[in-house]
Amino acid sequence: MNSHGCRPCFTLLCALFLLLLSGSGIAAPVVKIQDEYFTTDIAHYLDAYIDSSSQKTIEDIQQHELSRQFAPLTMEKALFGFVEGTVWLRMSVRNDNSFADRYTLLFKPISIERLHVYDSSRLAEPLYNFADSRAHSPLELSPGLLISLGRLEPGEQKTFYLEVQSAYPLNIEGKLYSVLSLGRQMPAENGFNTLIFGVLLSVALLSIACVLYSHERVFAWGAGHALSAIGYLRSAWGYPALLIFDELHYHGRSVYVYGVLTALTTLAVTFRVLKGTQTLKSFQPALWVIVSILILILLAQFFVNAQLSFYLFFAASSIGLLTSLAAVMPAYAAGHKNYLLLLLLSNAVQVLLITVNTLSLASDLSTLLLGEQMLGAVTALVALVNLIAMCLFFNDHREQRIAQELSEEFHQDIVDNQASLLSKLTHEIRTPMAGVLGMTELLRGSRLSDSQSEFADNIDRSAQELLHIIDDVTAFAHIQNGTLPIQNQSFGILEMLDELMLAFGPEAERKNIELVFFLEPGQPGYVEGDAVRTRHILSNLISNCIARQRDGEVFVKAAVEGEQLFVSVEDTGPGLSQAELDELFVDESRLTIVPQQGGIGLPLSKHIAEALGGDLHVESLLKEGTKYHLQLPIKISRRPPVTLLNIERLQNLQILLVDDNGTYCDVIERQVAHWGGQVESCLSGSEALALLRARQNIEEPFDVLLVDYSMPGMDGVQLLERIQVDENIADENLIIIMLSGLNSTPDMSELQQLGVRRLLQKPLSTKALQEILLEELQGQKDEQSASREQPVSSDTLATIRVLLAEDNEISSRVIERMLHRIGVSATLVSNGEEALSSIQREHFHLVLMDCEMPVMDGFEATELVRRWEEESGRQRTIVVALTAHLLEQLQDRIHAAGMDDQVSKPLRIHELQDLLRRWVPEYRSLQVL
Repeated sequence: MNSHGCRPCFTLLCALFLLLLSGSGIAAPVVKIQDEYFTTDIAHYLDAYIDSSSQKTIEDIQQHELSRQFAPLTMEKALFGFVEGTVWLRMSVRNDNSFADRYTLLFKPISIERLHVYDSSRLAEPLYNFADSRAHSPLELSPGLLISLGRLEPGEQKTFYLEVQSAYPLNIEGKLYSVLSLGRQMPAENGFNTLIFGVLLSVALLSIACVLYSHERVFAWGAGHALSAIGYLRSAWGYPALLIFDELHYHGRSVYVYGVLTALTTLAVTFRVLKGTQTLKSFQPALWVIVSILILILLAQFFVNAQLSFYLFFAASSIGLLTSLAAVMPAYAAGHKNYLLLLLLSNAVQVLLITVNTLSLASDLSTLLLGEQMLGAVTALVALVNLIAMCLFFNDHREQRIAQELSEEFHQDIVDNQASLLSKLTHEIRTPMAGVLGMTELLRGSRLSDSQSEFADNIDRSAQELLHIIDDVTAFAHIQNGTLPIQNQSFGILEMLDELMLAFGPEAERKNIELVFFLEPGQPGYVEGDAVRTRHILSNLISNCIARQRDGEVFVKAAVEGEQLFVSVEDTGPGLSQAELDELFVDESRLTIVPQQGGIGLPLSKHIAEALGGDLHVESLLKEGTKYHLQLPIKISRRPPVTLLNIERLQNLQILLVDDNGTYCDVIERQVAHWGGQVESCLSGSEALALLRARQNIEEPFDVLLVDYSMPGMDGVQLLERIQVDENIADENLIIIMLSGLNSTPDMSELQQLGVRRLLQKPLSTKALQEILLEELQGQKDEQSASREQPVSSDTLATIRVLLAEDNEISSRVIERMLHRIGVSATLVSNGEEALSSIQREHFHLVLMDCEMPVMDGFEATELVRRWEEESGRQRTIVVALTAHLLEQLQDRIHAAGMDDQVSKPLRIHELQDLLRRWVPEYRSLQVL
């Protein structure tokens, strides 16, 4: 084909060659018809003359001077390339047969703008006029133009002139047929072409059927490739183009448009077949660039001139096919898939066709050195090979998908089995732990010596640590299996902080650590989020801070901004080095490796936070402490708490806080300000005396005095003694509350003589402080609530009945003793069937229903209770699920069964009291704390 450099030189050589021959008078030989089945190529019998001005007429051409300028063509094919002007061709035909016959000229290609055929014997009107329109149908199966040359008598010789103009590469191919030869050879040629088109059309239809059956996009691109090949061959062979546009202006370049579409669809097939492979990841940027270039070239075909359109076509075809070949080769080398091998071969054959065509210096694909039939056969073969490759790809892809689905199902079965096993193991471990913790709590409430009390404290602390480890292992297993359940529920931030203070207070007190919790004023009371996971993360962070220091401070601060919960946990410990920070959190692939700092809890907390859609990070400096930052998504909850304290009476309450810890004072000030109260704080007893005197002088005394038991210099007891002997500040209405640690509990009888109403243990629970202040303001005796865990003797308490359905004897005994401690009687059953019978016989204020029991579990028993209540019209019985594990999948089952609430074993006395206060009005009316 013509290249950029060869085209001008080639045209110039043709012109010089024709000029040299024109002066010699040499003419092309005459076509001699010698038999009735005559056929011949006309290239060897043509004389040519190039009219660069395109102004000459047939009369001008027949003049003697111009006639002598015709020169014969000596090439195998009449290749003119791009010609600026008109090409005049002359051919002489003599009938040497003994009979007359009609003869027809088959002229290719039809990518021309003007073709006039003249008979020299009569020039008044051309034999054929092809200039104004394309009347051919796209369904026509005769390639090229069939031009009747009329009848030749025996011995008669005629000269024919062809006037040809084309803006596209002019490569003339034609054959002269007798009537019998045309009738015998044209059906064969048309039959072969029809076969090629039929094969390609069948490939396209089969590909479309595969798209409808499999919904696999690769077949759609394969159908596009086959249809583009049909249009490509029709245009190249001289058939009318299949594109719908103004053929007068665009007909000649249809072969280029279809060629670019073929390259594009080839790339699309390559894209789809290589999807997901490492090869595509490497080639994808380049492939997208090539595809973009080909699309631009395709659009440019309708706007650029003919020469540029020709060069762009070959550039696009070459680039597209070479890119596809370059992408498939390494993919096959890496995977050795059969469909990749077939694609590799088909792409290689197409690249070979382009290369041969380019090297042949042919200007149109209809003049390939391989020939038209070879071109059609190879194109159809490529389409068939591509279809087979796509089918193999789909089959391989489907097998991989089925294998993946089976693997996922198998993995899901393993996960389900692990979850079931984890549920059972958690239940089996936590049930005996409930007995250990419950008995320990009962033991600590009895009269013990100092050493016995220390032993009981150690047992309780060790059991709590073991439970914490169990929770960590449970969450870790969920993360490893990818089944970490996330639940959304309403919870109070302040209540959660209070619970954590109560849980970690003893350990912090033992290590002489001030544990301080603070919620920013003006925060929403209740939010919606995963309360269980949030508490788990905070427990890990607080536990780690307490474990890393002694004689310091742990400060927990919470705030809500928009729909984000921000919690910081800061200690005053030794801090962490950069190496320790690198080991603090590990990625998921190393989660099975226990880091040097923080155990499994900290990396686990980070993964849980990320699973919730939040973040956890840490800041630390050596000798300056460590600060953890937790961020979790939440929503503001409009749901009120189950029991809403009446804190209106606490507003404008005047409180004096005396504590040597400035951070603790600041936290209490802000928390009380959140209720609407007013707090003044001081760091020593002497300052407190001064403030008390000042308030008395202005007749605005304090309503409440919160005083720390242990302070340097003047301690709490000494301060109260000074207040008692000072007539100016002594006030019987002053509510004095002593704050102390677990390891420094003073004698309450001595404190009462100093006017102390209550003794609270630090860290101070905000909720507990509210309740106590409300009680004191209501005028209750301090003896009624000297301890939240003291039994209450009352006839009304004795009437409150609780049903406990628990199959574990130790756990059942522990819960029964706890209920007895707070003055409530309990009926014990060991399975759901017995629980159902008991509920149908007697009335119970509250039912504690274990979820997993023999004979009939708690879920089934509750469902039967609800059905019985509905059928008999009985009042609803409050049923609380009692579970020994923390798997949140139970939430749906608990709700579906009709249970009202849920608690986890091991139960503590204050949790039982909270349940009774929440669900039993008779118990709540007694104000039992």
